[in-house]
Amino acid sequence: MLCIHKSSKPYVCRYCKSFHQTKMDLEAHYVACKHYAEPKMPDVKLNDKVLETPMPVEKMRFLLAILLKKISVPERLQELGFDKKLIDDVLIESIKNSGREPCTNSELSVGERLKKNVTILLEWTVPKSYMESSSWNVVQQKSCWKN
Repeated sequence: MLCIHKSSKPYVCRYCKSFHQTKMDLEAHYVACKHYAEPKMPDVKLNDKVLETPMPVEKMRFLLAILLKKISVPERLQELGFDKKLIDDVLIESIKNSGREPCTNSELSVGERLKKNVTILLEWTVPKSYMESSSWNVVQQKSCWKN
């Protein structure tokens, strides 16, 4: 609602541009305003599947950093730029050095690219029996292991 000060009718309807003296008058006007339409909530269709909330990118990066520290030697991490570059870039560099092709599709979101690259990393570093669960469950389990 727009308020125009120092006027006899300071409240303006955003939809039909009519002026009103008080906020109560404006709210009463909305009931009768032909141009006013309540914002509609989109119909949400629920599937039988349980919707998982995506893991925040920051948490994914944190778990990935822990995993890389556990599975790599410090010299190798230093060569890849660990602690100097974004962990996403370190992961891409690691994948390239392994002879595999990292996901660099700019049409995907940062989170989706990171998920795909972590999956590529896990394919050659984690036994297939562990890979039956989701890749982020594997990363969380591996990051909790003690050296």
